[in-house]
Amino acid sequence: PAPVSPQTPVIEISRMLKAGNIRNAREALVGALTASPADDQLRLLAGVLYCKEGSFEKAVKALNKLVLKDVANAQARVALAGAYIGLGNHADARQHLEIAVAYEPKMSEGYFNLAQVLLMASPNSDPRVAREYYQEALKLGAEPDPELESRLRAALASAEE
Repeated sequence: PAPVSPQTPVIEISRMLKAGNIRNAREALVGALTASPADDQLRLLAGVLYCKEGSFEKAVKALNKLVLKDVANAQARVALAGAYIGLGNHADARQHLEIAVAYEPKMSEGYFNLAQVLLMASPNSDPRVAREYYQEALKLGAEPDPELESRLRAALASAEE
């Protein structure tokens, strides 16, 4: 089993997920949820884990419960949007991201993901709005993404034609 300090399971599991250590994250999460089944941070991590495993429908189900419990849970909404993106449902993803940044206007991840969703939804969306969201994400501390910048340039050029 994955070693997890009892005081910091959320931090340790988050690190495992970010490092791509999915198997150990799952084992640690199962143990932590057994000990604290009502912990919303652990339940959020379960939704993120489902996304990383490609189980987007399970993620939607798990994360929707968190959003219904606390409509202002911006982190859950961003994760839920990721699950919807995985399912190809860009409209619901956009809706949850817009709500997330309304509740947490300094959440760079929400703006970054909004830029991505708008580009995925092309030609039904305005790439200038996607650029504004990306620029806001950068102002709030997001790392520059050359691939996203390239897609933005292409979408902007195509919109001007």
